[in-house]
Amino acid sequence: MAISFICVAKTLVIKSKKNIKTLIDSSFNLIVRIKEAISVPRLKFILLEYFFDKN
Repeated sequence: MAISFICVAKTLVIKSKKNIKTLIDSSFNLIVRIKEAISVPRLKFILLEYFFDKN
């Protein structure tokens, strides 16, 4: 009984470590996407301002 409990505990720890890693990866990807989404319109806006200031 104790041995099976230890095995279950080990597999749970391994699974949770994998889940935490995927969670960190997905949240990192989300942050990168948000940054890209923010930077693209801002970049367009800066370019437009630059062109209008020249004229």
